[in-house]
Amino acid sequence: MKNEKSKSSLYRYTSNIVKHRIIVILLVAIACFLIGQGQNKIGVNTDYKYFFGETTPQIVAMDELEATYSKNDNVFFAITPKDNQDIFSKEVLGAITEATSKAWKLPFVTRVDSLSNFQHIEANDEGLVVEDLVRHPEALSTQQIDKIKRVSLHEPLLLNRIVSPDGKNAGINIIIQLPGESPMETFQIVGAARDLIKDIEAKYPVDIRLTGVTVLNATFGEVGASDLQNLTPIMNGIMVVLLLVLFRSIWMLLATLAIVQLSKMAAMGLVGYIGIPITAPSSIAATIIMTLAVADSVHIIMGMVSEMRNGLERKFAVIESIKKQFVAVLVTSLTTVVGFLSLNFSDAPPYHDLGNITAIGVVVAFILSVTILPALLTLLPIKVKPQNKAQTITGKFFSSVNQFVIRRKFSIITLSLLFIGTCAAYIPKMVLDDKFVEYFTNDINFRVESDYISDNLTGLYTIEFNIKSGATNGVANPEFMKKVDDFANFYREQSDVYNVNVYTDVMKRLNRSLHSDDANEYKLPKSTTEAAQYLLLYEMSLPYGLDLTNQINIEKSETKMVVTMRDVSTVELRKAAERGEAWWQANAKSYEPVIGSGATVVFSHMSKANIEGMITGTILSFILVTAFMFISLRSLKYGLISMVANIFPAIIAFGIWTILYQEAGMAISIVASATLGIIVDDCVHFLSKYVHARRDLGYNAENALGYAFSSVGVALVFTSVTLMAGFIVLATSPFLINSTLGILSAITVLAALAIDFLLLPAILLLVDRSTQPQTSAAQQDMPSLSTGNV
Repeated sequence: MKNEKSKSSLYRYTSNIVKHRIIVILLVAIACFLIGQGQNKIGVNTDYKYFFGETTPQIVAMDELEATYSKNDNVFFAITPKDNQDIFSKEVLGAITEATSKAWKLPFVTRVDSLSNFQHIEANDEGLVVEDLVRHPEALSTQQIDKIKRVSLHEPLLLNRIVSPDGKNAGINIIIQLPGESPMETFQIVGAARDLIKDIEAKYPVDIRLTGVTVLNATFGEVGASDLQNLTPIMNGIMVVLLLVLFRSIWMLLATLAIVQLSKMAAMGLVGYIGIPITAPSSIAATIIMTLAVADSVHIIMGMVSEMRNGLERKFAVIESIKKQFVAVLVTSLTTVVGFLSLNFSDAPPYHDLGNITAIGVVVAFILSVTILPALLTLLPIKVKPQNKAQTITGKFFSSVNQFVIRRKFSIITLSLLFIGTCAAYIPKMVLDDKFVEYFTNDINFRVESDYISDNLTGLYTIEFNIKSGATNGVANPEFMKKVDDFANFYREQSDVYNVNVYTDVMKRLNRSLHSDDANEYKLPKSTTEAAQYLLLYEMSLPYGLDLTNQINIEKSETKMVVTMRDVSTVELRKAAERGEAWWQANAKSYEPVIGSGATVVFSHMSKANIEGMITGTILSFILVTAFMFISLRSLKYGLISMVANIFPAIIAFGIWTILYQEAGMAISIVASATLGIIVDDCVHFLSKYVHARRDLGYNAENALGYAFSSVGVALVFTSVTLMAGFIVLATSPFLINSTLGILSAITVLAALAIDFLLLPAILLLVDRSTQPQTSAAQQDMPSLSTGNV
């Protein structure tokens, strides 16, 4: 009775939609247009720190470092002679000097460090001399150039940081302090840096490569914009082709495209009004929304076509289709929303945004599918030719699939479980790791140039420590200096370390210079008074912008040490930071413990936390999705069976990925949740038709499967192909996290389709083995296997 009331309510609802279709179309279209104006309010967030989630000790330490010293956001130039000679020539040194001078004029610059303005310390008869290492490069003599070379290749503060050990590359490190008033500031500084590079390269025989945290931020924004601009048209084209193949009707195509475009417009408009920013990960949301919006429309349109082939007038066919498809479409929309909302368990806010934007789009698509779509379908001049359904190619195909499953159910179950078991066995071998430079493909300049710099000049992964002496002027304490110097040497002894930038090297240089440049005096001062005097004398000699405030705080009670690592993974970087923390704890017990921090360290911890958070999200999502299945199917048995179709596709996808690639990064953590709600869609539609045939039509298991294949076979194939096409389009993204998400999701959807058409029916046959003979009446009601319109 309750079910009949529900059907009656749906009948009245859809009848009213059809009756007032012109008003519905106008009102919904106007509403979507007005909501869509919010797209103009969508902002772009290019700050890498937006990836950082909840506060961790590493983030707290990084904030403290930036508050005490300065932000470490930077633009980094790597200058290489075109003739493959070393950098120690008048022309190349001239290029370095001019680039350094012009770099100071870039927007938001607070400091520039290079070979030319390195503050070289020497002693003469008048005392301590501190001056630029390279002055007037055009007038340098051979002896002067040899001296510059000798100093550069032996100075710890330069080697593997500003100068490569072979002398063939030189760096310029430009520190940026963005006001934070506009997201365009990042693009402004990077654009100005690129213009500077063009000017220097046009004037001197050098190549200049660009990297740095600020360039990374800009690249995130550029890749996100590229995905929006390039992937959406491709997806539109694929969608049109697939819809034409399915419908072979321009009017059905237009109706579906209307839902897709209105869904995207309204969803992105809501995003703008809510204030969710677009980032590289969330930039793909629009493409996913378009893909998912097609699925609802296809099921409703195919239901209408099926009813029209049974002789119903188009208006009544639409009403009947909504009646039969409404619950399934609602449940699939809810499960998809749950899956994407579970991305809020990610530790990275950009993935919260991806999940929330997509969830909004799915809700909008559902609303449009049950409002404006039925109105459009009854208004457009859609015609369906009578056809013998049993004789269609796809009808015969699904009949063959059905018979194959009936005959081979035990073989299908056995082989499927063996294959799934094999995939599951490989999953523990998956290496979960990340390198933020490798978030981009090799055709992105940032990746190419960063790789070159990492291989030939200096590392891009750093660990920063704020080391506290516990007393004002404590950095001049000999005991503290000795601990800091030992700490630096601990890292220098490790093979994966490029450079350690620490103030004690300055103290050693000062001590040597003030002892007549005696090489044997390259050591730390012996007393606090002596060290404090050295520091004062040195700071008074430094030019504006090149003081020690980037290494020593104002009270001279704390100092920053920066360890530059070679090309290490997130796991290796975390371990390197933990080794340093453990060393200090064991060897400097009288001082406050240190925490390895900095942007790259926070990224490495975020990757781990993201995976842990998404495990929780995936479990909760799975529980909710399964609950929806129990409720919609009104059966504990079928709800439990549906779990097979929901769990196994992800196992297969992760197993295949491990076999092919071994390694996986941050994207792997969100795939299970993001695809769970999607792959449930096929299962919901298939099982709902099967259960309807068993429960309401009295079919046995074999014919109930035939009914399910007949009712939704083509729609499931088409929606799965559309989803796979959408995710394959994402796989072409130059942002590797999006690309990985696309590949894994496409594999998951394909695995889900295979399970829903083979393993799930085989299990249903095994569980619902029926001895009840099929009645002749039932045989008459039993539909011929058909695909509808193909």
